[in-house]
Amino acid sequence: MQVQFAQTRDTTIVHIEGPMNLLAAGHLYERLLFALPRGSDNFIVDLAAVPSATRAGLRGIIVAAKLMQRRRGQMLISGANANVTALLRGCGIDNLLKFEPTLDAAAARLCEEASHRHVLLRLSDDRSQGARPQINQPLAAIG
Repeated sequence: MQVQFAQTRDTTIVHIEGPMNLLAAGHLYERLLFALPRGSDNFIVDLAAVPSATRAGLRGIIVAAKLMQRRRGQMLISGANANVTALLRGCGIDNLLKFEPTLDAAAARLCEEASHRHVLLRLSDDRSQGARPQINQPLAAIG
């Protein structure tokens, strides 16, 4: 199994290739835990090149997802086949992971969610400074 990392401005992308089984579990676990503190708050784990997985092989992803939650980050899974997706969902960590069919879809989702968070933070900042939200007044009836 091969694990490669790519870094964008605000996202760490983890490309995994090969079966995720007991033999690969230790390597994946070490690589993910090494990258977490050095990476961003957004991780996309690309599993498009993972033909199969076992519960033991998923240990690194499960631990990394829990650590990301503690630091209020996000971990998305992209490109996982139906069997790997079912295995991940069966581990009971659906609340920690979000699934997208492709790497592009995962990146788009992060952008959309970041934009939404920015709007919410802006509204929160405005309220904390005593500003009232702007409400459009209805137009006066033409008489």
